[in-house]
Amino acid sequence: MKLSVNFDDLWANVRKMGAEKSDFTSSEVWYPPPINPVHRKAKLEEVKAENGLLSIDGSQVLLYIPDHSKWVSGALQTPRKGNKFHIADCKKLQEMRSQGKYNRYMVTNNLSDTFNIYGTDGTTGNAISGEVKLNVCKQCLNYLNYKGADHASIDERNRIVREFDIGEFFSTYSSLFEYMPEGLAGTGTGYTDNWKEISRRTRRTAHFTCSHCHLDLSDYPELLHVHHANGIKHNNSAANLKVLCCDCHRKEPLHDHMFISHQQTQLINRLRHEQGIILSGYEDWDKVFQYADPALYGILGYARAENYAPPHIGHKLESNRSQTLVELDAAWPKTKFGIYIDKPKEYKNTGWYLLNIKEAMDYFCQKK
Repeated sequence: MKLSVNFDDLWANVRKMGAEKSDFTSSEVWYPPPINPVHRKAKLEEVKAENGLLSIDGSQVLLYIPDHSKWVSGALQTPRKGNKFHIADCKKLQEMRSQGKYNRYMVTNNLSDTFNIYGTDGTTGNAISGEVKLNVCKQCLNYLNYKGADHASIDERNRIVREFDIGEFFSTYSSLFEYMPEGLAGTGTGYTDNWKEISRRTRRTAHFTCSHCHLDLSDYPELLHVHHANGIKHNNSAANLKVLCCDCHRKEPLHDHMFISHQQTQLINRLRHEQGIILSGYEDWDKVFQYADPALYGILGYARAENYAPPHIGHKLESNRSQTLVELDAAWPKTKFGIYIDKPKEYKNTGWYLLNIKEAMDYFCQKK
Protein backbone atom coordinates (compact mmCIF):
# COMPACT_ATOMS: atom_id res chain seq x y z
CA MET A 1 0.00 0.00 0.00
CA LYS A 2 1.31 3.41 -0.94
CA LEU A 3 1.44 5.77 2.01
CA SER A 4 1.65 9.41 0.98
CA VAL A 5 1.73 12.40 3.31
CA ASN A 6 1.26 15.70 1.51
CA PHE A 7 0.45 18.97 3.25
CA ASP A 8 -0.06 21.09 0.11
CA ASP A 9 -3.87 21.16 0.35
CA LEU A 10 -3.70 21.92 4.06
CA TRP A 11 -1.41 24.89 3.50
CA ALA A 12 -3.55 26.13 0.61
CA ASN A 13 -6.61 26.19 2.87
CA VAL A 14 -4.65 27.94 5.61
CA ARG A 15 -3.67 30.67 3.17
CA LYS A 16 -7.25 31.03 1.89
CA MET A 17 -8.52 31.44 5.45
CA GLY A 18 -6.01 34.17 6.13
CA ALA A 19 -4.97 32.33 9.27
CA GLU A 20 -1.92 33.42 11.19
CA LYS A 21 1.20 31.85 9.71
CA SER A 22 2.96 29.14 11.66
CA ASP A 23 6.48 28.11 10.80
CA PHE A 24 5.70 24.44 11.28
CA THR A 25 7.78 22.18 9.08
CA SER A 26 6.76 18.70 8.08
CA SER A 27 10.41 17.65 8.28
CA GLU A 28 10.29 18.12 12.06
CA VAL A 29 7.55 15.59 12.63
CA TRP A 30 7.40 13.22 9.66
CA TYR A 31 9.85 11.11 7.77
CA PRO A 32 9.06 9.07 4.66
CA PRO A 33 7.89 5.59 5.55
CA PRO A 34 10.74 3.05 5.48
CA ILE A 35 10.01 -0.26 3.84
CA ASN A 36 10.97 -3.44 5.65
CA PRO A 37 14.43 -4.80 4.80
CA VAL A 38 14.46 -6.84 1.59
CA HIS A 39 16.80 -9.79 1.12
CA ARG A 40 15.61 -12.74 -0.92
CA LYS A 41 15.97 -14.57 -4.20
CA ALA A 42 15.09 -12.42 -7.16
CA LYS A 43 11.99 -13.38 -9.11
CA LEU A 44 11.92 -12.13 -12.67
CA GLU A 45 8.30 -11.02 -12.49
CA GLU A 46 8.64 -8.93 -9.31
CA VAL A 47 11.78 -6.91 -10.11
CA LYS A 48 10.79 -3.80 -12.05
CA ALA A 49 13.04 -1.58 -14.15
CA GLU A 50 10.54 1.01 -15.33
CA ASN A 51 12.93 3.95 -14.95
CA GLY A 52 16.15 2.06 -15.62
CA LEU A 53 16.67 1.45 -11.92
CA LEU A 54 15.67 -1.67 -9.99
CA SER A 55 12.68 -1.81 -7.66
CA ILE A 56 10.27 -4.12 -5.86
CA ASP A 57 6.88 -2.91 -4.60
CA GLY A 58 7.86 0.76 -4.89
CA SER A 59 11.21 0.42 -3.10
CA GLN A 60 14.59 0.78 -4.79
CA VAL A 61 16.75 -2.36 -4.60
CA LEU A 62 19.95 -3.85 -5.99
CA LEU A 63 20.89 -7.33 -7.17
CA TYR A 64 23.93 -9.51 -6.51
CA ILE A 65 24.99 -13.15 -6.86
CA PRO A 66 26.00 -14.62 -3.47
CA ASP A 67 27.22 -17.95 -4.87
CA HIS A 68 30.90 -17.54 -5.80
CA SER A 69 31.50 -21.27 -6.24
CA LYS A 70 35.22 -22.17 -6.12
CA TRP A 71 36.23 -18.51 -6.39
CA VAL A 72 34.81 -17.56 -2.99
CA SER A 73 38.21 -17.65 -1.24
CA GLY A 74 39.66 -15.18 -3.71
CA ALA A 75 36.65 -12.88 -3.34
CA LEU A 76 36.88 -12.91 0.45
CA GLN A 77 40.58 -12.09 0.32
CA THR A 78 40.34 -9.57 -2.54
CA PRO A 79 36.78 -8.17 -2.73
CA ARG A 80 37.26 -6.50 -6.12
CA LYS A 81 37.57 -10.02 -7.60
CA GLY A 82 34.05 -10.89 -6.42
CA ASN A 83 30.81 -10.72 -8.38
CA LYS A 84 29.67 -7.17 -8.99
CA PHE A 85 26.32 -5.95 -7.65
CA HIS A 86 23.82 -4.27 -9.96
CA ILE A 87 22.03 -0.97 -9.41
CA ALA A 88 20.43 -0.58 -12.84
CA ASP A 89 19.02 -2.59 -15.71
CA CYS A 90 22.36 -2.73 -17.51
CA LYS A 91 23.30 -4.89 -20.50
CA LYS A 92 24.81 -7.60 -18.29
CA LEU A 93 21.63 -7.91 -16.24
CA GLN A 94 19.52 -8.03 -19.41
CA GLU A 95 21.81 -10.75 -20.74
CA MET A 96 21.44 -12.84 -17.56
CA ARG A 97 17.69 -12.42 -17.73
CA SER A 98 17.50 -13.55 -21.36
CA GLN A 99 19.65 -16.61 -20.53
CA GLY A 100 17.32 -17.66 -17.70
CA LYS A 101 19.96 -17.05 -15.03
CA TYR A 102 18.03 -14.42 -13.08
CA ASN A 103 17.36 -16.84 -10.22
CA ARG A 104 21.06 -16.70 -9.29
CA TYR A 105 20.56 -13.19 -7.95
CA MET A 106 19.58 -12.03 -4.51
CA VAL A 107 17.63 -8.79 -4.20
CA THR A 108 18.35 -6.45 -1.28
CA ASN A 109 17.95 -2.87 -0.08
CA ASN A 110 20.59 -3.19 2.64
CA LEU A 111 22.64 0.01 2.99
CA SER A 112 25.62 -1.56 4.77
CA ASP A 113 27.78 -1.91 1.61
CA THR A 114 28.60 -5.49 2.66
CA PHE A 115 27.24 -8.70 1.18
CA ASN A 116 27.12 -12.27 2.42
CA ILE A 117 28.74 -14.59 -0.12
CA TYR A 118 29.45 -18.31 -0.10
CA GLY A 119 31.04 -21.12 -2.10
CA THR A 120 33.46 -24.03 -1.76
CA ASP A 121 37.19 -24.03 -1.20
CA GLY A 122 38.92 -24.88 -4.46
CA THR A 123 41.42 -27.14 -2.67
CA THR A 124 39.55 -28.81 0.20
CA GLY A 125 36.01 -28.64 -1.14
CA ASN A 126 34.82 -27.28 2.21
CA ALA A 127 31.93 -24.82 2.30
CA ILE A 128 33.02 -21.22 2.92
CA SER A 129 30.99 -18.09 3.58
CA GLY A 130 31.58 -14.57 4.82
CA GLU A 131 30.73 -10.90 4.43
CA VAL A 132 32.59 -8.75 1.95
CA LYS A 133 32.32 -5.34 0.32
CA LEU A 134 31.67 -6.10 -3.34
CA ASN A 135 32.21 -3.60 -6.13
CA VAL A 136 29.37 -1.99 -8.04
CA CYS A 137 28.92 -2.96 -11.70
CA LYS A 138 30.67 -0.49 -14.03
CA GLN A 139 28.13 -1.16 -16.77
CA CYS A 140 25.41 0.05 -14.41
CA LEU A 141 27.41 3.18 -13.59
CA ASN A 142 27.99 3.89 -17.27
CA TYR A 143 24.34 3.34 -18.18
CA LEU A 144 23.15 5.80 -15.52
CA ASN A 145 26.13 8.08 -16.10
CA TYR A 146 26.30 8.19 -12.31
CA LYS A 147 28.65 11.00 -11.27
CA GLY A 148 29.73 11.28 -14.91
CA ALA A 149 30.99 7.68 -15.06
CA ASP A 150 30.21 7.21 -18.75
CA HIS A 151 32.55 10.01 -19.83
CA ALA A 152 35.11 9.56 -17.06
CA SER A 153 38.69 8.40 -17.48
CA ILE A 154 39.61 4.89 -16.35
CA ASP A 155 41.18 6.25 -13.16
CA GLU A 156 38.18 8.45 -12.43
CA ARG A 157 35.73 5.61 -13.02
CA ASN A 158 37.73 3.37 -10.71
CA ARG A 159 37.56 6.10 -8.07
CA ILE A 160 33.77 6.25 -8.44
CA VAL A 161 33.67 2.48 -7.88
CA ARG A 162 35.92 2.65 -4.79
CA GLU A 163 33.94 5.48 -3.22
CA PHE A 164 30.49 4.21 -4.18
CA ASP A 165 28.03 4.49 -1.29
CA ILE A 166 24.69 2.69 -1.55
CA GLY A 167 22.91 5.13 0.77
CA GLU A 168 24.10 8.10 -1.26
CA PHE A 169 23.03 6.40 -4.48
CA PHE A 170 19.56 5.56 -3.16
CA SER A 171 19.13 9.15 -1.97
CA THR A 172 20.06 10.55 -5.38
CA TYR A 173 17.14 8.70 -6.96
CA SER A 174 14.76 8.78 -3.98
CA SER A 175 12.25 11.00 -5.78
CA LEU A 176 11.52 8.13 -8.18
CA PHE A 177 10.30 5.77 -5.45
CA GLU A 178 7.46 5.56 -2.95
CA TYR A 179 9.47 4.20 -0.03
CA MET A 180 12.89 4.61 1.52
CA PRO A 181 15.02 1.70 2.79
CA GLU A 182 15.19 1.41 6.56
CA GLY A 183 18.16 3.48 7.74
CA LEU A 184 17.75 6.05 4.97
CA ALA A 185 14.31 7.40 5.78
CA GLY A 186 15.63 9.35 8.75
CA THR A 187 14.82 9.42 12.45
CA GLY A 188 15.32 13.03 13.47
CA THR A 189 17.70 12.02 16.26
CA GLY A 190 20.86 13.76 17.40
CA TYR A 191 19.31 17.20 17.91
CA THR A 192 19.11 19.09 21.20
CA ASP A 193 15.81 19.05 23.10
CA ASN A 194 15.04 22.66 22.17
CA TRP A 195 15.93 22.23 18.50
CA LYS A 196 12.40 22.83 17.20
CA GLU A 197 12.22 26.23 18.86
CA ILE A 198 15.74 27.15 17.69
CA SER A 199 14.82 26.11 14.15
CA ARG A 200 11.64 28.20 14.20
CA ARG A 201 13.42 31.25 15.58
CA THR A 202 16.27 30.96 13.07
CA ARG A 203 13.88 30.76 10.12
CA ARG A 204 11.89 33.74 11.35
CA THR A 205 15.07 35.79 11.73
CA ALA A 206 15.99 34.90 8.11
CA HIS A 207 12.54 36.06 6.94
CA PHE A 208 11.84 32.54 5.72
CA THR A 209 14.33 32.97 2.87
CA CYS A 210 16.85 30.39 1.64
CA SER A 211 20.36 31.78 2.08
CA HIS A 212 21.60 29.91 -1.00
CA CYS A 213 19.05 30.33 -3.80
CA HIS A 214 17.28 33.27 -2.07
CA LEU A 215 13.84 31.70 -2.43
CA ASP A 216 11.20 33.36 -0.23
CA LEU A 217 9.23 30.59 1.48
CA SER A 218 7.09 32.76 3.73
CA ASP A 219 3.99 31.01 2.40
CA TYR A 220 5.62 27.57 2.46
CA PRO A 221 7.66 27.40 5.70
CA GLU A 222 7.34 23.62 5.62
CA LEU A 223 9.89 23.63 2.78
CA LEU A 224 12.51 25.55 4.75
CA HIS A 225 15.18 23.82 6.84
CA VAL A 226 17.95 24.92 9.19
CA HIS A 227 21.30 23.38 8.30
CA HIS A 228 24.22 22.75 10.67
CA ALA A 229 27.19 23.97 8.65
CA ASN A 230 29.78 21.78 10.39
CA GLY A 231 27.49 18.74 10.58
CA ILE A 232 27.38 18.75 14.39
CA LYS A 233 23.69 18.76 15.28
CA HIS A 234 24.12 19.89 18.88
CA ASN A 235 26.14 22.98 17.89
CA ASN A 236 23.37 25.56 17.63
CA SER A 237 25.53 28.67 17.57
CA ALA A 238 24.31 31.31 15.12
CA ALA A 239 27.50 30.98 13.07
CA ASN A 240 26.82 27.26 12.58
CA LEU A 241 23.20 27.60 11.43
CA LYS A 242 22.21 28.24 7.83
CA VAL A 243 18.63 28.59 6.57
CA LEU A 244 18.10 26.61 3.36
CA CYS A 245 15.19 25.39 1.29
CA CYS A 246 14.97 21.61 1.44
CA ASP A 247 16.32 21.30 -2.12
CA CYS A 248 19.46 23.34 -1.41
CA HIS A 249 19.81 21.55 1.94
CA ARG A 250 20.02 18.08 0.42
CA LYS A 251 22.70 19.27 -2.01
CA GLU A 252 25.00 20.40 0.81
CA PRO A 253 28.15 18.28 1.44
CA LEU A 254 27.56 15.25 3.68
CA HIS A 255 23.79 15.48 3.20
CA ASP A 256 23.49 12.79 0.55
CA HIS A 257 21.12 10.69 2.67
CA MET A 258 18.24 13.18 2.76
CA PHE A 259 14.86 12.39 1.25
CA ILE A 260 13.05 15.13 -0.69
CA SER A 261 10.05 14.10 -2.76
CA HIS A 262 9.73 14.96 -6.41
CA GLN A 263 6.56 16.91 -5.63
CA GLN A 264 8.51 19.13 -3.22
CA THR A 265 11.21 19.71 -5.84
CA GLN A 266 8.59 20.64 -8.42
CA LEU A 267 6.92 23.10 -6.05
CA ILE A 268 10.22 24.74 -5.15
CA ASN A 269 11.15 25.18 -8.81
CA ARG A 270 7.68 26.53 -9.54
CA LEU A 271 8.22 29.16 -6.84
CA ARG A 272 11.72 29.89 -8.15
CA HIS A 273 10.18 30.67 -11.53
CA GLU A 274 7.49 32.87 -9.99
CA GLN A 275 10.07 34.83 -7.99
CA GLY A 276 12.42 35.29 -10.94
CA ILE A 277 15.17 33.07 -9.53
CA ILE A 278 15.00 30.66 -12.45
CA LEU A 279 14.97 32.68 -15.66
CA SER A 280 13.86 31.26 -19.01
CA GLY A 281 16.62 31.09 -21.57
CA TYR A 282 19.58 31.13 -19.20
CA GLU A 283 22.76 29.56 -20.56
CA ASP A 284 24.39 28.18 -17.45
CA TRP A 285 24.91 24.47 -16.83
CA ASP A 286 25.94 25.10 -13.21
CA LYS A 287 22.54 26.67 -12.55
CA VAL A 288 20.86 23.71 -14.23
CA PHE A 289 22.48 21.29 -11.79
CA GLN A 290 21.77 23.63 -8.88
CA TYR A 291 18.02 23.54 -9.49
CA ALA A 292 17.43 20.12 -11.11
CA ASP A 293 16.22 17.03 -9.30
CA PRO A 294 19.34 14.89 -8.60
CA ALA A 295 17.62 11.95 -10.29
CA LEU A 296 18.23 13.81 -13.56
CA TYR A 297 21.96 14.37 -13.05
CA GLY A 298 23.07 11.39 -15.14
CA ILE A 299 20.85 12.36 -18.07
CA LEU A 300 21.89 16.00 -17.83
CA GLY A 301 25.52 14.87 -17.81
CA TYR A 302 24.91 13.00 -21.06
CA ALA A 303 23.27 16.08 -22.58
CA ARG A 304 26.11 18.38 -21.60
CA ALA A 305 28.71 15.93 -22.98
CA GLU A 306 26.76 15.87 -26.27
CA ASN A 307 27.00 19.69 -26.40
CA TYR A 308 23.32 20.27 -25.79
CA ALA A 309 22.36 23.76 -24.69
CA PRO A 310 21.46 24.03 -20.99
CA PRO A 311 17.80 23.00 -20.60
CA HIS A 312 15.02 24.86 -18.83
CA ILE A 313 14.22 23.36 -15.40
CA GLY A 314 10.57 23.15 -14.34
CA HIS A 315 9.28 24.14 -17.78
CA LYS A 316 5.52 24.41 -18.26
CA LEU A 317 3.76 23.45 -21.48
CA GLU A 318 0.55 25.44 -21.69
CA SER A 319 -2.55 25.19 -23.85
CA ASN A 320 -3.94 28.05 -25.92
CA ARG A 321 -6.00 28.95 -22.86
CA SER A 322 -2.84 29.26 -20.73
CA GLN A 323 -3.64 26.07 -18.85
CA THR A 324 -0.66 23.98 -17.80
CA LEU A 325 -0.74 20.68 -19.68
CA VAL A 326 2.65 19.31 -18.68
CA GLU A 327 5.31 20.34 -16.20
CA LEU A 328 8.64 19.12 -17.53
CA ASP A 329 11.63 18.52 -15.29
CA ALA A 330 14.03 19.44 -18.10
CA ALA A 331 13.14 20.97 -21.45
CA TRP A 332 14.72 22.33 -24.62
CA PRO A 333 11.97 24.61 -26.00
CA LYS A 334 13.78 25.45 -29.25
CA THR A 335 13.78 21.80 -30.30
CA LYS A 336 10.60 20.89 -28.38
CA PHE A 337 12.35 18.11 -26.47
CA GLY A 338 11.47 17.43 -22.85
CA ILE A 339 12.04 14.97 -19.98
CA TYR A 340 9.65 14.21 -17.13
CA ILE A 341 9.83 12.18 -13.92
CA ASP A 342 6.12 11.84 -13.12
CA LYS A 343 4.05 10.86 -16.15
CA PRO A 344 1.81 13.83 -17.02
CA LYS A 345 -1.93 13.32 -17.36
CA GLU A 346 -1.99 15.09 -20.71
CA TYR A 347 1.03 14.94 -22.94
CA LYS A 348 -0.15 13.84 -26.37
CA ASN A 349 -0.67 16.22 -29.26
CA THR A 350 1.67 18.78 -27.72
CA GLY A 351 4.03 18.81 -30.71
CA TRP A 352 6.87 17.95 -28.33
CA TYR A 353 9.11 14.89 -28.11
CA LEU A 354 8.65 13.86 -24.47
CA LEU A 355 10.56 11.09 -22.68
CA ASN A 356 10.50 9.62 -19.20
CA ILE A 357 13.70 8.91 -17.25
CA LYS A 358 14.38 5.46 -18.75
CA GLU A 359 13.49 6.54 -22.27
CA ALA A 360 15.80 9.53 -21.96
CA MET A 361 18.61 7.34 -20.62
CA ASP A 362 18.21 4.91 -23.52
CA TYR A 363 18.01 7.81 -25.97
CA PHE A 364 21.36 9.25 -24.91
CA CYS A 365 23.00 5.82 -24.64
CA GLN A 366 22.10 5.09 -28.26
CA LYS A 367 23.67 8.37 -29.36
CA LYS A 368 27.10 7.42 -27.97
